[in-house]
Amino acid sequence: MDSILVKYGVLADKVLNDLKKDRETRLKLMGRKPSGLKASIVYILMRKEGYSISMSYIAKQYKVSTETLRKNLKILKKYLPNR
Repeated sequence: MDSILVKYGVLADKVLNDLKKDRETRLKLMGRKPSGLKASIVYILMRKEGYSISMSYIAKQYKVSTETLRKNLKILKKYLPNR
């Protein structure tokens, strides 16, 4: 499972960098911890690929709370319509 998390972590970094290129999106993400954003993107990508994984597991792996994960998911869903 760790190798899968590493794979999706790299993809999440790329997605996060792409999001930060857009000024409006960058302003909406200001103040959010990178680890929380990365954890949320990993969760979205893994669910999209069909993995059955819990929010609490991802939150624990990235050392963020599940509440942080939920809040970031709400924000990111607006900016990742194809995800």
